[in-house]
Amino acid sequence: MQSSPQQQPVVYRTTVALDPRFPISVEPHMRFGRIPVMHLHVHDTLEIGCCHQGNGVYLVGGKLLAYRPGSVVIVNGTQMHLPCSSSEASEFTWVNCDPAGMLLPQGNDPALADMAFMCADTFPGVFEPDVYPRVCSLAGDLVTELSAVREGYQATARALMVLLLTELHRLSRGQGGPLPAAEADDWTRLMPALTHMREHYREAVRVPALARMSAMSATNFCRVFRRALGSSPQEYLCRLRITMATAGLGSSGKGIAQVAYDNGFNTLSCFNRLFRRIMGMSPRQWRKQRSGGLR
Repeated sequence: MQSSPQQQPVVYRTTVALDPRFPISVEPHMRFGRIPVMHLHVHDTLEIGCCHQGNGVYLVGGKLLAYRPGSVVIVNGTQMHLPCSSSEASEFTWVNCDPAGMLLPQGNDPALADMAFMCADTFPGVFEPDVYPRVCSLAGDLVTELSAVREGYQATARALMVLLLTELHRLSRGQGGPLPAAEADDWTRLMPALTHMREHYREAVRVPALARMSAMSATNFCRVFRRALGSSPQEYLCRLRITMATAGLGSSGKGIAQVAYDNGFNTLSCFNRLFRRIMGMSPRQWRKQRSGGLR
């Protein structure tokens, strides 16, 4: 495997300019493809994305989350994240929002604007319409109101944010906190390796090469990787491949063997074994469940 050119280990922190009187904005039909156009980054706003086209995976914190058309992605202002499209192009409409600025001036409960619970392991991050219909419906209505700019849209958008955040709080089963500074440093050091794994997950990926990209010894690299993502690099690569495969199984008519080969598996038996271990069922069962074949 050839190493990528040495990259500066930088995590991009972006500030979204919002009107303080109505701190929410919409960016319609943003596209990205297999060629990486984004880096590991964090916003200073709540980000809500509605997927119109394509499928792939979002890395949010230490979680790998598959998306498809109809999915809603929700990321708070402290979570580092990056997308990986498994299709030629993925298309989202994004809403960026300051929840406190939207809700508190209207006299809403301050706890409603606290986004820390979104860092919990139990928070889904990606919401599917067949599993979370209310979340997806409210997010879609919010995008419609902000895009149409009809009379009274600001009041309607505030009301929809109250309903959406209330629903998210109700769904949450645990509480999380903001990303610790030490972990953020780990993410910064790992960014070149994570970017390479995202771009080349279908290929053979070796730990010594990843360690060199991150300017660490292999031993220290594995230690930092596990601290930041909760698994070894090899385990993470397996989860990445399987999660990308779920996107293909759920949104394409390809056979299971072809999906396996498309995502870096040389044998169907290896793919089936890892899929069952990670997803708790076989690829065929998973596909039937997603299509409504199992109840």
